[in-house]
Amino acid sequence: MIPLQSDASATAAPEQLANVIDIATIFDAVLVFVVAYLFARVLAFLLSATAERSPTRRITIKMFIPVVRLLVYVLAVYVVVVPLLELNSTQLLAASGLFGAALGFGLRDVVAGLFGGLFIVFEKPFQVGDKVSIGDDYGEVTRIGLRSTTLRTPDDTAVVVPNDRLFTD
Repeated sequence: MIPLQSDASATAAPEQLANVIDIATIFDAVLVFVVAYLFARVLAFLLSATAERSPTRRITIKMFIPVVRLLVYVLAVYVVVVPLLELNSTQLLAASGLFGAALGFGLRDVVAGLFGGLFIVFEKPFQVGDKVSIGDDYGEVTRIGLRSTTLRTPDDTAVVVPNDRLFTD
């Protein structure tokens, strides 16, 4: 941490910050993010190719591609940020807990939709092409995603239904 200083010596703070984040650090961070991007693309390609070879598990495998990408990007952010902040294990655990709690409250509906999507993938209460009624919406299932299911209504309107409505309606 940069200590608080009086107005007379306030010019030292930017110099200290410049010592922490230099060109090499920025280059390393960009390199880590580029490698993470390429790695995520390769993993997505491999998962897509595997999904196409397994017709029975195709949708299940394709639904995990965004999750794998997210994990790769979170790992890249971890690799870049932790050395910059110089956190010890206790501070890292506390920061992770606070971040997780804030993320949990902020993304409660999204996570509920993801769990609904996982339920649909593993339990298969319906598949693409089935005619279903979810809450007030009725139609043919045209797409099943991790967060939502798309229905084509009898009047040919596409309706996107969040997957968490399976549990609440």
